[in-house]
Amino acid sequence: MNNAVFESNLSRALDRDLSPGEFADLERHLIASREARLRYMEYVDLHTVLDLELQNAAPQQPGKSKVIDVTHIDRRQKRRALRIGLLSAAAILIIGLISMHLFSVREKEPALTFQTSPGAQFALTHDGSSEAPEGLVLEKNSRLQLSHGTAELTFASGVKSIIMAPADMTLYDDDTLFLSRGTAWFQVPKGAEGFTVKTQDLNIVDLGTEFGVVAEPAAHDEVHVLKGKVAVTATRPHSEPATLEAGESRRIDPQGRLATIPSRETPFVTFLPKPPPFLHWSFDGDDPFQPDGSLPAVKTIRAQPVQSDSRPAAQRIVPGKNGQGLLFDGKGDHMKTNWRGILGREPRSVACWIKIHPTDQHGWAPIVEWGKMSGNGYWRFRVSKDESHPKRAVLRLGLGQTWFDGQSNLADGKWHHVAVVDPGNINQAGDPDIRFYVDGEEEPAMRAKNSKAVHQRETKEGLPMILGVHHIPLQAPYHACFNGMIDELFVFRATLTPGYVKKIMRTHQP
Repeated sequence: MNNAVFESNLSRALDRDLSPGEFADLERHLIASREARLRYMEYVDLHTVLDLELQNAAPQQPGKSKVIDVTHIDRRQKRRALRIGLLSAAAILIIGLISMHLFSVREKEPALTFQTSPGAQFALTHDGSSEAPEGLVLEKNSRLQLSHGTAELTFASGVKSIIMAPADMTLYDDDTLFLSRGTAWFQVPKGAEGFTVKTQDLNIVDLGTEFGVVAEPAAHDEVHVLKGKVAVTATRPHSEPATLEAGESRRIDPQGRLATIPSRETPFVTFLPKPPPFLHWSFDGDDPFQPDGSLPAVKTIRAQPVQSDSRPAAQRIVPGKNGQGLLFDGKGDHMKTNWRGILGREPRSVACWIKIHPTDQHGWAPIVEWGKMSGNGYWRFRVSKDESHPKRAVLRLGLGQTWFDGQSNLADGKWHHVAVVDPGNINQAGDPDIRFYVDGEEEPAMRAKNSKAVHQRETKEGLPMILGVHHIPLQAPYHACFNGMIDELFVFRATLTPGYVKKIMRTHQP
């Protein structure tokens, strides 16, 4: 509505000369324009003042009756009522518009909300430039650091993301996330194209897709396209951009170029698991050797029991700590799998019940192990002789040429719940931050004196996970074959808290 029409309709409204359609147009214009509302108030006020002035200034004509015509009184009252009604309507309209504005500001949808898996640990900080939002909300320049567990991010645009710890991210803008560390999956719906993920090495712009990002400060960042397309550029100077389609992946090489790598889906969790991602062997049910759990690879894992003699595998399923357990005879019984284990610097935790032979030192052997059997490329959780007291058996975590020992004696012929937590961090002494638990209680993990120092744990892809024996058995008489029973074995891709370890011990549930 232009100004001329608006002024005309405003004047005619005060004279009650607008049709219903014209009055509706005037209302819409007043709602849409603050300047129009101000002009409307001025017009009503001016009209009222002029009317009063004219009434007071009008002289009485000689000989004219002082009796006022009833129709004039009626017309004046109607006009006054109209003015009051218009003023009231204007006030209600303005108050309503202000209230709606305040409500819309108060209820503005946050740029990013998140939720975490049970037991997750995180730190949320804001830049302090404005009042910090309440709840699990990120605004511009908010930072989320996830030390344990998994987080699900929901952007206002509809983008979804699942990020696994350890992770560190900052929201640069409504649809731009900086991921300095973490393994993240992103799903971008139609209409949200242009969503951007930045890492130290990569700029990834969505073109309508589903993709994964692996960002590690001490490694080369990766992008894996699962569906659709992304545009990716390295942050290094003179880097050539690339458009990737489903099944294509890139990694920054030492020269800062985008190198082609095999595409992988298994590192990425696409839903928020109720427990941390895990595998579980209960050794119960119709197929006691197969695991369950929430790790993405669980459907493809195959486990096969191997006996030292010709007896059937079913004879190794015996009464355990909770239901049935798996028996190892100390002469070569083991269980092999096709699962490559948790690799790189990703956090991991293993927990189970064990009952070992009290005097068979040859049977104080690996519980689980996997990785490249050279250097520091493998990860081995076992029971070993105490170096100070050879008749005692303690927990040990072997990281190649470095190993860490616990303190509690396990060689008493009783069931014990044991766990190792390896977050992938370095402690104040410069060693991997290893934590042992025996029967729910944490105990120090001390680096053995005759082992070499390692300042970063990195498990390399090699031999798949095996239970109860070394992948490369040592020569007799040290057979390194587990002699005893294992029950309720959990492998977590997460750093378990002390309370979580106790919960698993009590409930046998994740």
